[in-house]
Amino acid sequence: MSLGAPFSSSAGRRAPLLVRSFPWFVGYAVQVGWLVVGLASCVLWVFTPWSDVHGFRGPLDTAPAYVDSHWKTDVSVDGAMTWGFAYHFTGPDHIMYIGKSYGKEDVAGIGWGAVAEFVPGDPAVSRLRGARLWIPLPPDTLPVAACGLAALVFAVGVVRGIGPRRLMRRGAVAEGRIVSKEWKGWYEKAVDVLIAQHPILYRIAVRYRTAEGEDRDVLCRTYEPEELASPKRIQVLYDPRRPGRAMVLQGLPGLPYVDETGRVRLRSAARAARRLAIPTAAITLLASYLIWRYVV
Repeated sequence: MSLGAPFSSSAGRRAPLLVRSFPWFVGYAVQVGWLVVGLASCVLWVFTPWSDVHGFRGPLDTAPAYVDSHWKTDVSVDGAMTWGFAYHFTGPDHIMYIGKSYGKEDVAGIGWGAVAEFVPGDPAVSRLRGARLWIPLPPDTLPVAACGLAALVFAVGVVRGIGPRRLMRRGAVAEGRIVSKEWKGWYEKAVDVLIAQHPILYRIAVRYRTAEGEDRDVLCRTYEPEELASPKRIQVLYDPRRPGRAMVLQGLPGLPYVDETGRVRLRSAARAARRLAIPTAAITLLASYLIWRYVV
């Protein structure tokens, strides 16, 4: 395949699935976004009323309960203040149990009249009927917010990836050489350490020559500048109609390159997969929660 010529096949240049997914999921803003989605999914798993959602499924046993006290909390749901209730009841084993529940003021008053619900055979974990074990959150607010955030991050990745994916399919190949290399700032490095567990990120300027003989520069960021040390290893994909639109192919995870047949290959699939760990984990956490919460 000659350098400087765009890929001519009507189907475009072939590339592994990992490489084709990079523009959507690999990018520093996108990675931070997926990290936030992953943390939000952890919040869903840990801080939503887990016992209410999971432990109180199916038929429940009940017992008359005596409300000892109630108090107003600082949490408001649908414009109504949430109240806390302290109560006790006698279980089927004739042992007295105490508990707390949270709900609207009209759930129960002081004294008898309330009903305690508990999983059959486990009265130690209970709630008042019409209330929750924990302070209730607005229905489905957190899952909807997490899904909206995930959709936003994915949309940003898709939009940012339009150009790189087009270059990957149709871009002309040129050889480049490094003309400058610099470290990033300390704040960016701190974020990158969190994302990639690598101490230093470099910003590298690569100069390439178009088929018309014009010299152009393109910037790339990499954790492994030594992989770009040899000019023969640096391949730049650029748009022949707009040569300023370009990308350093080896700047992507896994050190992809275009072989003699015009196909994109990976030198290290393991490195490439490692950079997809954060979005994969975030999507898995969120999807598994939604399936567990609404399907199972």
